[in-house]
Amino acid sequence: MIWKVTTEPTEEPVSLAELKLHIRGIDDTIEDALITSLGVTARKYIEDLTDQFLVTQTVKIYCDRFPFLSETLVLPVFPIQSITAIKYIASDTIDLTYSTWATTKWNKDLVSREARILPRHGESYPTTQNELNAVEIELVVGYGLAEDVPDHFKDAIELIVAELYEHRQNRVQQLPTTVMDLLKREMNFRFV
Repeated sequence: MIWKVTTEPTEEPVSLAELKLHIRGIDDTIEDALITSLGVTARKYIEDLTDQFLVTQTVKIYCDRFPFLSETLVLPVFPIQSITAIKYIASDTIDLTYSTWATTKWNKDLVSREARILPRHGESYPTTQNELNAVEIELVVGYGLAEDVPDHFKDAIELIVAELYEHRQNRVQQLPTTVMDLLKREMNFRFV
């Protein structure tokens, strides 16, 4: 499965003011754009590393087909707030447009760490064309607002931004061990 962000977050987990305070109590606004950009970079790095989305955003997941028979479709991202739509290229379509799989035909589990989709009793997965990305699942993901993001993620963002800011003239070879320690338990759940 592959995914892409279709609607970026409207806020970052750590504000510009918090980042400036963490770096060294920067008071001026000269480097605000740089620090903001580093904050976004740090968030995206953590999201890629852990397969977790920190603040609310919209994502589309693509796969080539539904699972066979009654196998569970496991979604490779966390946390999921809601499933907006499940679409597919039906086997009987000629123009390769997506059809919507009605919400009355499937169950979802968004509570588990590995969110799942399964056809309801008496239903089955739709049959798709033999096309790449024949299934599209649109999700609203993230812990919610910045205030809802767990503190260890925010701490890791601050440490990454400070490292990138302090060494912006040179390429950062390795992130501080503390960052990896903060994120280690989140990476244990990484999907294979």
